[in-house]
Amino acid sequence: MYSLYVLREFLDILSRVARGSVQEKLSWVFTLYDVDGDGRISRSEMLAVVQAIYELLGRAAAPPVHSTAAKDHVDRIFHLMDTNCDGVVTPDELAR
Repeated sequence: MYSLYVLREFLDILSRVARGSVQEKLSWVFTLYDVDGDGRISRSEMLAVVQAIYELLGRAAAPPVHSTAAKDHVDRIFHLMDTNCDGVVTPDELAR
């Protein structure tokens, strides 16, 4: 029964992401990266998610992912999104 609930929840999320408004999609992405739920995305939270994605890609990643790629990726994202340079990304910064 639990696995059916998880599957339904997963399908609901996919539906919202595929058909939702831009605001709903941004909200979903923000929630994905805001691991501790404090309303801010820290570098360490984003790094954990990006590293997990790179690990899921594994050898299928093209071009191959180097050991510093996740940190470099997070650094580029923060350079673009952390507009007030306070070390976190807020929902407003993500929406810009």
